[in-house]
Amino acid sequence: MQSSETKQVFVFCDKCKQNVALDVRPDEIQGNTTGIAGVLSVHGSPQHAILVYLDKQLRVRGCEYPSAVQVREAPTVSAKPESVVGELGKDGALTLDSLVDSFGKGRKNGTDALGDVVAQIMIKNPVYLVHDNPTTGGLVLNNLKQLFAEQETSISLIKHERIKSVVGLKPLVFDLQLVKFLTEGVKMDSRFFRLLIRDCLDEANSYYRLRNEVSKILFAYGVLRQRLSTSGVKILDTQLARESSIDFSLMPVLLNMAETEGIDVKSKVELDGLGRAIRSF
Repeated sequence: MQSSETKQVFVFCDKCKQNVALDVRPDEIQGNTTGIAGVLSVHGSPQHAILVYLDKQLRVRGCEYPSAVQVREAPTVSAKPESVVGELGKDGALTLDSLVDSFGKGRKNGTDALGDVVAQIMIKNPVYLVHDNPTTGGLVLNNLKQLFAEQETSISLIKHERIKSVVGLKPLVFDLQLVKFLTEGVKMDSRFFRLLIRDCLDEANSYYRLRNEVSKILFAYGVLRQRLSTSGVKILDTQLARESSIDFSLMPVLLNMAETEGIDVKSKVELDGLGRAIRSF
């Protein structure tokens, strides 16, 4: 029956820097009158708790880290008002709207440009932001870096006089003053990141949600990249998703990132046709 079915939802834990799987019942989440459900789960070694807020589409809207909890065998679910989640992760200096505005005139242009930049940072391709005012340019740089939390990035701020000295195979160079790309970096499909940013913008805690999604994808990609770089045996994409602790629907994005970095995905990954068919029902 539908009420007994469970679905895995992944969230990035800032405490242990790993993706954590929550086994939740969609009907239990969607049945909340407030529209938001708080899911408490304990994991890790040493054990610690994470309180994850999910909306009715099972999207992570925010997280808290209780200092004291009672350990239970399964995640506990409780209804939460939207206002509680809206206050999570807020920081006056860090807003997704202002970051998008820095990359384009109008939401669509800014979202598309920021999505392209995020995609290049994901594969660790050098990204240079150009601005002659270190204060103004530095604010954009810091906001962008914070999206990637404590993970290593390849983002730098330079002045116009240094553009010709930029080195690298195919760096992305974006002029923040002229609001345009000077070079677009490595060719790759960045539609997923454009859509993700657009989706996050409609929420009160948009910056926090995007940061968590980026961290979740980066962690999974690190596991996937290591696996494909060191193994000479083909692996099913469904198994790769399990090892990477990521939702299977994100595998095309991760594999595209790997191909962009020069990994021969076709010779290393086998598509699980049966697994895909089962997920389509």
